[in-house]
Amino acid sequence: LLLDDIAGMSALDVSDMLPAVASSGAQMREAVATINRSDLAQIAKGDQPRNIVFSGLGGSGVGGQVMRAVLGQSASVPIVLEQTHSLPGWVGLGPGLAILFLGFVPTALAALIRVFLIRSVGSVFMTLVNYQVPLWSVVFGWAILGEDLPWRFFAALGLILAGLVIGQWATLKRLFQ
Repeated sequence: LLLDDIAGMSALDVSDMLPAVASSGAQMREAVATINRSDLAQIAKGDQPRNIVFSGLGGSGVGGQVMRAVLGQSASVPIVLEQTHSLPGWVGLGPGLAILFLGFVPTALAALIRVFLIRSVGSVFMTLVNYQVPLWSVVFGWAILGEDLPWRFFAALGLILAGLVIGQWATLKRLFQ
C-alpha cells in the first residue's frame, strides 16, 4: 500500500506538501492556543462565527480540505472551500464590508507609503525593509496578542540586524548624513 511506503510517497510529492499536511494538526492546535491566549471574545463582542471560509488554490486550499476532512460534520459552523480563480460568495453585509475595507484601504495605503518611500530613500533601502516584516510581525504578536518571545528570537534578531548593517553600511551612512 502506498500509504505505508513513506519513501514512495515522498518521491511522488513533487510540491513538498507532505510535511505541511503532516503538521496541520499541530498548526491547528497552535492556532487554537493563540486564540485562547488572546481576548477573542472581546473582539467578537459575543457574536459567534457563521462560517469558516478558505480561499486559495495552494496551501490555503489544502489546509481547508484537511480541516473539513478532519472535522467533517462535527464542526459547529460550515467550512466553505473556494478553490477557484473567482471570488467567494457574499457572506453578509458586515463581513463583506470588513473584507472590502481590508482589501482596499490597507492595500492602497501600503502602496502609497511604498511609492513615497521609494521616491524618498531609494529602492535599495526598500529591499532592507522586506527583511524587517517578520521581525515586526513577531513584535506586534508579543505586544498585542501576548505571544511568547523565546531567546532564539533575540539571537536571530541580532544576526539579521548585524547582517543588514554590515551589508548596507555605505547606504546607511549616506542615508543618515
